[in-house]
Amino acid sequence: MNTKRNIPLNYAFLFLAFMRPTISIWVLFMTKRGLSLLEIGLLESIFHMGSMILEVPTGALADIYGRKIVRIFGRISAILSTILMIISSNFLMYAVSFILSALSYNLESGTGDALLYESCEDAGINDKYDKILGKAYTISTVGDSIGALIGGFLISRYLYMPYYIELLSNVIALIISMMMKEVKLKEEKKVHQKAFEGIKYIFKEKCLLYFFIIASTFSASMTSISFYNQKYFTIIGIPVVYFGAIFFAQGISNSLGSYISEKIERALKIHLLPIAFVASILIVVMLSIAKSFMGVVLMILLEVVSGILETYFVRVINKRIENTIRATVISTQSLMFSLFMIILFPLVGYIADKFNFFASYICISGLLLISLSMYALFTKKLAKIST
Repeated sequence: MNTKRNIPLNYAFLFLAFMRPTISIWVLFMTKRGLSLLEIGLLESIFHMGSMILEVPTGALADIYGRKIVRIFGRISAILSTILMIISSNFLMYAVSFILSALSYNLESGTGDALLYESCEDAGINDKYDKILGKAYTISTVGDSIGALIGGFLISRYLYMPYYIELLSNVIALIISMMMKEVKLKEEKKVHQKAFEGIKYIFKEKCLLYFFIIASTFSASMTSISFYNQKYFTIIGIPVVYFGAIFFAQGISNSLGSYISEKIERALKIHLLPIAFVASILIVVMLSIAKSFMGVVLMILLEVVSGILETYFVRVINKRIENTIRATVISTQSLMFSLFMIILFPLVGYIADKFNFFASYICISGLLLISLSMYALFTKKLAKIST
């Protein structure tokens, strides 16, 4: 089978893997199952700690043993995690489920992007990679949005149904991943050697390191804003009944940003990153003073900008990494993102509790401004990466 067939198969895989009805209702599900908010918080911490520990080693596994086999084990981990969520009756079983969920996330992180890039390269269609990547990210975000909408609709009537649907979706995604063709030969290296090689590569390529820091800062900022969406909408007076539709609109907006990202880059070239950062800063500042549905409009606009930049980051990074360490290096960038999240997410919550919720947005806009200043400081070096 030609590796070109991996591309449509990857579209189907991403839609199913990201179509997670539980993503918007898992906290509610667990409270209805009798867990306290403290226990839920501990489980989320277990997920992030597990993700940090496993991130780089799983990327190294993909570089050594191949993208396809690692992606397959990622879906198996997701299936086992979902089954445990359905049958668990105590905190320990839920903790194992969250660890398996972190493992499935790590096994896909870096691996999927590497598989797509190398499939295009192997099929001789590298010139179409930017457009294919934009479409892939659009499809995954649409799947995510549909999943959130389904979960929100079902949770009040059928408590377990979102998990049954997610289980079925992952089983089909597993079958699709088995149909893909491996694009990389196995490499005779140990995991710790490959992990060290990837980390060493990043610190050797200083421009790439700076770019990773800027990308991780932006991603962590956008993710923190997204996680506090429900609280923000409540504060500005949006009725809860509209939340599902708003989250769906945000997902579609992010998909639109991913889809047009390559076209925007062709038009703006190296100016895309600073212009998008300035737009993000202005929107976040306006969020801190917005009232009622104006806040919703701004959130939707922010999702468009986020979709444009997130897809741009992936394109730029993939084009600057050697095939032999691609998944390891991408996983290292994901590890950096996790570290930023561990610091930023609770900090935003603390500022919101100590002062007010809008002060936290001012702090995020300040962080984005620092990242933009860093880009300005290293413009010449970073321009070599982003062109």
